[in-house]
Amino acid sequence: MVGVLRRIGGTAVAVALAGCGGPVTLSAGHSAPSGAAASSSSTTSLPAVVDGVPLARLAQIALSESQAYSEPRPWDVRAAIGSDRAANALQGRDGMTYDFGDTSTKYVVALDGQFRCGDGCSGSRFGSPGSTSSTTTTVVPTTTISTSTMVLTVDPGTVSLDGSFRLVDHEVDMASLGQVYSLDPYLAALESSKPTPSAGGGQAGPPACPPGAQPSWVGTFCGPPPGPGNGTGPDGECTGSESSPPCGPGAIPGHYYAYTLPERCDGRAIFDGQLWVSELPPPQEGPPMQVWMALAPGGNGAGFIAPNGAVGFRPYTGQPPSACQPPPLPPPTPAPVPGQGGGAGTAPSS
Repeated sequence: MVGVLRRIGGTAVAVALAGCGGPVTLSAGHSAPSGAAASSSSTTSLPAVVDGVPLARLAQIALSESQAYSEPRPWDVRAAIGSDRAANALQGRDGMTYDFGDTSTKYVVALDGQFRCGDGCSGSRFGSPGSTSSTTTTVVPTTTISTSTMVLTVDPGTVSLDGSFRLVDHEVDMASLGQVYSLDPYLAALESSKPTPSAGGGQAGPPACPPGAQPSWVGTFCGPPPGPGNGTGPDGECTGSESSPPCGPGAIPGHYYAYTLPERCDGRAIFDGQLWVSELPPPQEGPPMQVWMALAPGGNGAGFIAPNGAVGFRPYTGQPPSACQPPPLPPPTPAPVPGQGGGAGTAPSS
């Protein structure tokens, strides 16, 4: 299933982050934390990516979805690697099963809160008990709001929401998916870094990109300008003969490589020793671009980031190539009207 792409100008955006560090585990639960949002003893120097999983970006997605459902401070926010089908299965209880959905690798995010549909939403998608497809249900605001769990799936290639939206009134076993990562420290960091009103009454801009920062994308590009790749083609383009990444095999998931991206109408590019297809091929051929390219966890997606935007890639599986679009035609020139516009026109017959 192809993920949703966001655009910057004429470019689709595939947001991804870089970093390193060790995992933090957390078990699922419905108990609300005392006071406000769950806090962390240290909300600074959090790694953006752990084990190739972009925890910082997943926390942003979880918070945004929670706020859309009138819960500004969700708790017990956690993530794991699974699939859309595995996330649907988490809804099962008391003999009810939800055996449907795509099996390709996805990030699965679960968060607890008192969710309700307010002004920011008109409805949500729920799996119907015992069904094999999703149905649409309107959520009616209520006075008494019970605690529930929201389960989201995120495409690793674009790091954006993908698949079904799920809301259940029971605990979900995220540990059944494997390693579980706590996103609560990241939400606490987002809470503490909210912009404050500026002297002119507006909101302060995003923080400046620190010197020496690794390539990343959190609303905007941050990092050094990309350089050419290691290909043997012009300007470092990959030819398929290279033996080391980024052109050759062996790319580390989540690590950004300086890469020369060919601007081809068919969207094809060689990376990590295989052929990939762009989620948004350019309409015409163009000069190559220098970008930062990374492999997604699971190897079923890739993407680049650069100062002018970003795009996701999927493995080439024999799909027909996109064709170049012809250049736009100039607007037609109106035919001259006899006797008007200063032209000679045609003399009237006598």
